[in-house]
Amino acid sequence: MALRDLPPNRIRCLITALKTFIKGFFNENPLSQMQLLALTSNEVVALTSLSANPSYHIEALDSGNIQLSGECSLQNGLKYAIDTLAHVPNYGIKEVLTLMGSITSVDSGNIFATIKRLQRRSIKCSVISLSAAVQICYTLSENTGGEYTIVLNANHLTELLTNHIKPPVINNNDEDPVATIIHMGFPILLLPGEPSYCFCHQTITDTGYLCPRCGSKQCNVPGDCSVCGLTLVSSCDLTQSYRHLFPVDTYTLRQHTENGNCFSCASLITPEVDYRICSKCEKQFCAKCDVFIHNSLGHC
Repeated sequence: MALRDLPPNRIRCLITALKTFIKGFFNENPLSQMQLLALTSNEVVALTSLSANPSYHIEALDSGNIQLSGECSLQNGLKYAIDTLAHVPNYGIKEVLTLMGSITSVDSGNIFATIKRLQRRSIKCSVISLSAAVQICYTLSENTGGEYTIVLNANHLTELLTNHIKPPVINNNDEDPVATIIHMGFPILLLPGEPSYCFCHQTITDTGYLCPRCGSKQCNVPGDCSVCGLTLVSSCDLTQSYRHLFPVDTYTLRQHTENGNCFSCASLITPEVDYRICSKCEKQFCAKCDVFIHNSLGHC
């Protein structure tokens, strides 16, 4: 990882790209959780634990304690990921993204058996290789429904990571469409004022959020209450996650026979300009509002 084919070197380039990825990931997936692992000297080192706090992961990358040397064991990393994701409920999307700098994997067991375990647990594995193509990485991605890509340069690395930010769309034709009730709470924001005790970091802070179930103070949302375990979210977090899982259907392109107005911005739509129509509400929209609704707003 000390090679300079990705300036200034692989590890520094990787950390910079990961920090951008983490910010974008939690901006688009505020209810998701992430854990950072390092495969070094045939061991798995947990840089962070599962958390929905992007600052926590970025601080771990900036700590300077990341050592990537020695042999890499892909199998050990996958086993660790399986154990970590074992408690994730069935409605959760489980993914493993591996950034592979080595062209070898020194494993103590049968890695193909580990890949079958990943398949049975519906864990999607994708690999981004910083070196040449490796057959076992291709096999892992192909058998678990992931993607295998190879980095060309630093900008390409950032682009490949960005492709993994948006979650997959839920398939309404799934064989097991069982609805699951998830207990969540909407915490109360405490404005700066009298300092009080924060239960998640066990320190005195000025601001925070009150858990609606037990009344304990937490620093950040979304996340789990450190006292009662209730998932704490805001309405914005729910909306942001929902729009990716259930995107707006593509509008139908039609032509006007007479003048009309866009239902969203009320701009004039002439017969010379094509308009878009929603199949559910049957309202008409101009091209700009069509792009805004599908790429930014997330609902009709």
